[in-house]
Amino acid sequence: FPFGQVPAFECSAGCLYDTMAISSFVGSGELRGTDEFTRAQVTQFQNLAETQLFPAACQVLYPCWGLMPNNKNVVNKGHESLKNFMTALDKLLEPRTYLVGETVTLADLTLAVYLRDLYSLIFDSATRDKYVNVTRWFLTIVNQDEVLRILGQN
Repeated sequence: FPFGQVPAFECSAGCLYDTMAISSFVGSGELRGTDEFTRAQVTQFQNLAETQLFPAACQVLYPCWGLMPNNKNVVNKGHESLKNFMTALDKLLEPRTYLVGETVTLADLTLAVYLRDLYSLIFDSATRDKYVNVTRWFLTIVNQDEVLRILGQN
């Protein structure tokens, strides 16, 4: 593992050391997307989670965990970014059960995992109610038997 980072995965084909690469490799074809376009959509949402949601979540969550100073400007920027993200996601999910297609994909799992701590620690009832479509979708994903088996109750 040349960069010394985790998570890391080793198999007979070689080594992987990136969350998205590992999940794509070990996930079933249905989780990755059933054709070229749905695979691209799954990748699109995984990248969105990594580049838009994760940085904003870190700005809000890291001070709660003592991983960075509680700088009010940074935290407020994180909340604003999360508000924009959640508003767009809520609109996108209005007519949908899942992010891509009609079954759970890595897109759903990735975003749900990134949102998990926000729902547990930051989003109060009013916030959850404001983003009713995201909350419906989130609860659908985190209450899947396979997700509960891995992550436990939220």
